[in-house]
Parts: sequence; structure tokens; C-alpha cells
Amino acid sequence: MKYLLLIVIVMATIKGYSQEKQFKFMVNKPIILDSVRNIYFNQEMEYSYKRIYLENNILEERGLFTINKEGVTTATFKKENTTWFLRNQVGDWTLFYSDSIKFLPAPEIFISGKKYIVRWTGTENINGQTIQAFRLKPVGFTQSDLSKFYFDPEHGIIGFEARSTTFIRNDLIKR
Repeated sequence: MKYLLLIVIVMATIKGYSQEKQFKFMVNKPIILDSVRNIYFNQEMEYSYKRIYLENNILEERGLFTINKEGVTTATFKKENTTWFLRNQVGDWTLFYSDSIKFLPAPEIFISGKKYIVRWTGTENINGQTIQAFRLKPVGFTQSDLSKFYFDPEHGIIGFEARSTTFIRNDLIKR
């Protein structure tokens, strides 16, 4: 009995931290098309993704960059205060964002097997908050629409802009 209890404690400790949260990107300021049925412009582009905390400062974002559910992409980040790292293809941590440097890095990220480079575009004001913005520049292929993503050092990627509409994470949206 003593050994069984020890095994249960060890197993809980090994896999015990994993926490999961579900987020949804929603239209920030909806333009109502049908108030009776609560239909608004670009509502069909809203989507959910999962954040899985592997440790208290390491999080896996599943489906963050994948609006269609065909090839769900996972990005793994490590957060140290306001500095963020992105796990690259070989498992090493590369600098993604830091408050302490003037020129932000341009890490590579793979989405549905295609390579992109993060291009920081400066700060923007969304809902009264100054946040960083970036685009994902395709490498080796062209893409007609380069969505803009919004990043906050406390919360991570908090939204994006596509088709002239801003989408914000549901836990941060102000309506």
C-alpha cells in the first residue's frame, strides 16, 4: 500500500502541472448585420484555440495561427517576466519578444508545414492599450493576405486583424 501511494504521488507530480485554457478570438467592435439573429460582420472568422500550460512559465498554443481546423499548428512559448521565447523546429528556445531591446527579433515559425518569419511593425492602440503588432512574412511562397497579430508582454498574443476587422481574445475584449 505504501508503494502504491508513492507511485500515485510521483505520477501526479510528473504530469501534475498541465493546465488547459480555451480562448476565442472574437470581433472587437461588431458591425451588426441582423440584430434579431445577432449576426455581425466577419462573425464566421471567429475561432477558438487551446493554451496548455506545460509548466508555470511554458505554454503551448494549439490552433493559435490556424483559423481553419485542417492542420492545427502548435507554438510553444516560454515566458520570463516580459521576455518571451519561442521553441524552434529543433527544440531550442529563440527570443520572440523582450521589453529591454530596441529592435525585436525575427524568429521563424512554422504553420501547417510552411515557414514564416515574424516581422514586428511597431505599437498600436487597441481598446485604450498600447500593444506590439507583428505580421508573419511567408518564406519561399507568396500569400495575398498578411494578417496582423497583436502581442501584449503580459498575456501573449491577444488578437489579430484580418479583412479590416480586429479580433481580440474573449477574456480581454471590452464591449
